[in-house]
Amino acid sequence: MGIDMLSKITWNVDNFKTDDFIRQWCAKQFGGQGAEHIPQLYEAFFDGFYELENKLIPYQVLAVDGLVKMVGLRLIGIMKGEPVLDHRYTRFDSDIDFFNYYKNATQHSLIKWGRLYSNALNSLTFIDSRRKQFFTDNFIVQLEILMGLYNWVYYLCIAALAMQKQNGKEKFKAAVKKSVYSLEQLIENRKKAEHGKWRNWYKGDTKINVNQLLNKTKGLSFNGLR
Repeated sequence: MGIDMLSKITWNVDNFKTDDFIRQWCAKQFGGQGAEHIPQLYEAFFDGFYELENKLIPYQVLAVDGLVKMVGLRLIGIMKGEPVLDHRYTRFDSDIDFFNYYKNATQHSLIKWGRLYSNALNSLTFIDSRRKQFFTDNFIVQLEILMGLYNWVYYLCIAALAMQKQNGKEKFKAAVKKSVYSLEQLIENRKKAEHGKWRNWYKGDTKINVNQLLNKTKGLSFNGLR
């Protein structure tokens, strides 16, 4: 969809209408009931991204996957006692404000995407059998990846908040465990889209580098560095 959308924007940006494009694209890809219902799923998908406060996070509009990765790494760094070198994380009055901001931001999106995920799975009942794998690969799996990253950060925020309390060790350990599980589940979920010519598509992933995130998360301990 992204490549097709970009080509049409480039061809005639003045007449391009996002809603019209999505409806036409879904009609072409799915037809029938898919053309009627799937545009609503894409609308809900994009609506799920948390809209950031530009005064706190300048030059950003939405909490997309790359930014969520950066937030997660910053959370891990804070819990390990590493100095904050990036000015984007100094605009909060305190670390706790930073933790709470992204805890609420990720929770906001996860609630929306949770409802969407259920609707997306139900949509498989009326999508033509020849297009079900395409929909799974390009919508459901991508949604699962984003939910995995958001869950990872959400539980890191809970772990970071627990670390601020002297009696927070058990809550910290439980949150880190759930954060680790979120990434492990993400790795398993994306395998569903690795088939045919797309086999091993995520092998050597360097953009998000989920395996690196997983190892860093597993290395967390209540007292900082091991």
